[in-house]
Amino acid sequence: MGEMSIQSEMLSISQRVMVVEDNRDILELLKTLLELEGFQVIGAANGKEALDWLESSSSRPLMIIMDLVMPVMDAIAFRTEQV
Repeated sequence: MGEMSIQSEMLSISQRVMVVEDNRDILELLKTLLELEGFQVIGAANGKEALDWLESSSSRPLMIIMDLVMPVMDAIAFRTEQV
């Protein structure tokens, strides 16, 4: 199996990432960059939105990229609630 086949297989398993960022410009920039790399991106403006999405979805993102300091719910509060 070649390197490209392995990479394609890995991406097909889970291509979804979540970006949590209260600055709309940064959120859109990160979403665009990740989408150009082939990822499906879920965006959220704060930890509460991210947590609500995770609780309502049956699937999980491959990774979550999160701003540490945000209004409503920051990254530490998100992580505490998530566990």
